[in-house]
Amino acid sequence: MSERPVEVEELADLKWYERPVRMMRLDYLGEMNRMREDDLDALARSKRDEWHINCEWVVGTLGSAPGLAYQTTFNTPKFDKTPSLGDFDVIREYLPYARKYGLRVLAYMNMHWFSFDFAAKHPGWEQLTNDGVSYGSKFPLYGSGTTLCVNGGWRDWGMEIIREAMKTGIDGVFLDGPVIFPGCCYCDACREKFARRYGEDLPQTEDWSDPNWLNFVQFRSDSLAEFMRDSREAAKSVNPEAVAFLNAGTWHANTWRYARCLDAVSDYEDFNGAEEFFHPGHSNFLLGWAATGKYMAAGGKPSVVFSHHTLGAWHYIPLAKYEAELAIPQTVACGANPWFAVFDYALDHSRAAAIEPIKEMQSFLAENEQFYTQTESCASVALLNSSQTATYYVSNRPQFYGEAGSGKEVNLGVDAGGGARTVDWKMRKETCEATVNNSYIGYFSAMTRSHIPFDVILDGHISAEGLSKYKTLILPNSACLSDDQIENIREFVRCGGSVVAEFETGAYDEMGKPRQTNPLLDLFGVNGVGEMMTPRSAE
Repeated sequence: MSERPVEVEELADLKWYERPVRMMRLDYLGEMNRMREDDLDALARSKRDEWHINCEWVVGTLGSAPGLAYQTTFNTPKFDKTPSLGDFDVIREYLPYARKYGLRVLAYMNMHWFSFDFAAKHPGWEQLTNDGVSYGSKFPLYGSGTTLCVNGGWRDWGMEIIREAMKTGIDGVFLDGPVIFPGCCYCDACREKFARRYGEDLPQTEDWSDPNWLNFVQFRSDSLAEFMRDSREAAKSVNPEAVAFLNAGTWHANTWRYARCLDAVSDYEDFNGAEEFFHPGHSNFLLGWAATGKYMAAGGKPSVVFSHHTLGAWHYIPLAKYEAELAIPQTVACGANPWFAVFDYALDHSRAAAIEPIKEMQSFLAENEQFYTQTESCASVALLNSSQTATYYVSNRPQFYGEAGSGKEVNLGVDAGGGARTVDWKMRKETCEATVNNSYIGYFSAMTRSHIPFDVILDGHISAEGLSKYKTLILPNSACLSDDQIENIREFVRCGGSVVAEFETGAYDEMGKPRQTNPLLDLFGVNGVGEMMTPRSAE
């Protein structure tokens, strides 16, 4: 990042969310009635003076079992209220104290976890799999509950509850969900909308050689983006200065499975935000906060990384001091804003134990805000995170999947040396996703550990303007590139830029269709590509 401090006059022109934001969510889970007993003035003051936040999420709809997202914590004649709160309006009661201490307030709106009883009262609202069974029935959310469809009747319900939340006087809403879950959705509303748009029935199986399956993948992404667009408009219809954003997908290559693509939803958000939770284990990526921060910042919006201040699945145990201290500086150094959630249990001291590392790091940020306001990257290296590749890349090399034989495909069969068999598209796609992830993590880790400044860029940056500030472009198995992107890469090299690429970069167009010849080969002085050898760790 550049180290030029921002002048006072420049700060005055910025909206609050364009300045450094330190977010927090203090969650009482299913015991929201405990706020009735709190000293709300002392509570708000402690968040400013001890946690050093300037933006708080207050629960607007519940995120607790058995899927109580339909229950509000604020008074409204249009929706069910959490019974334990009685007439107590959590948001309206607390808001004056938050304002007193300079805290912006957003409502946390659970938009993905609903009880089976609620779904039963609203037939046609659930997300369905291709056999007509609800996703929640097959895979109960968090052990109990189901999820609803962004194209069905629930859509209008969602817009109305956002408007009602905004009427409390808050500064905006955060939507936890919705997502379109894997294999969904085949409800009547989706079938009708898809038929109007594409003139086809919904495809029944995952088949990356079927153009209609590719339409379905795009349809799912568009549907979630359209829901976010209308949600933002609903919030701004009450307060034109409102902010709205959702829990978007991260840099991982499987984001398409949940229809949460940053490229698709970013235009309709005021923040780009995503989770990066610490889960103990040998496979934990210790640069996860940095990777998520850089990826979110690549969208060109104010960004935030969600770091649960809990030790994995154990919500009642705060993060170890060092994990908490790593999360915040990684996030800020990579161009994003920090956020953390603390789960406050009545019978333990988790809140007090959680404060120590947060207080130290956040107070430093609060005191030095001017030095990381509206910063600009000085990096001359760009690392591409290609959602095109993440979404559409399925290698046509059978050896890649451990398949022997000629690999020639005929009528969805492949010659594996012992007769034709059906292609396992799901296995192939997951294999390619893992390869894309590993390649990306490899470059990300190598440059970070070598202290090489770099930016993460998205597909839309592969243009003359987007590449103009860089000297080196790294393409980590960026298999799916459009003709225009290919030409822009070639022009980048002609103008003196350096390119690092690997494996099947450029071998497919932006929708995953294999090219007869890779147009980037001559750029690297390669005359042809032969057979591949599967890498073995023992070698």
